[in-house]
Amino acid sequence: MANNLINDVNVKLTEWQCSGDIDYLYHAIALIRARIEYEQMDEILGVDGTSVALSNGIRVVDAIWDRQSGVVYCGNCRESVLRYHTFCPHCGCYLIRDKN
Repeated sequence: MANNLINDVNVKLTEWQCSGDIDYLYHAIALIRARIEYEQMDEILGVDGTSVALSNGIRVVDAIWDRQSGVVYCGNCRESVLRYHTFCPHCGCYLIRDKN
């Protein structure tokens, strides 16, 4: 899992160096931040990861599922995320999913 993070961050940083587009740098930062928050979730929240207290400093948003296209979006930045992501890799928000 750590190798995937390193590879993903390296890809974003390389794209940033080649293109000069600052968005790639922000994506790399968001990936790192999401990973740190995910690993420290139990310590920060004091729970097993199934429920979230809103007063802990982590942004909590709904994961929005577009039934027509089958794509899941972050409720904060409206970027598409993979269905199994707990944190948005773009903005670092914790994603709450509808049980249905």
